[in-house]
Amino acid sequence: MKELLKRIFTDVISREEDSLATDKYIDNKVQEIVDGYAEKLKDEELEELRGLLYQTALIAEQEGFVLGMKYMLKIAISLLSNS
Repeated sequence: MKELLKRIFTDVISREEDSLATDKYIDNKVQEIVDGYAEKLKDEELEELRGLLYQTALIAEQEGFVLGMKYMLKIAISLLSNS
């Protein structure tokens, strides 16, 4: 089930307008963090840092979507069982 939800996130949700706005926000935050290290790290290290931050953000987005779907299902079941 978790893999199915991740595929839905990747193939559908990540292409929605709201998700694209979130991606822009994440881009800005990643750039702010990387900029803070610009004088301390070499270019290659900055790119590696940027990649790690994007990987972390993607994992967090996917896991947040899965968790949100699980709670939505629990709420729906609860509402239907109380009708």
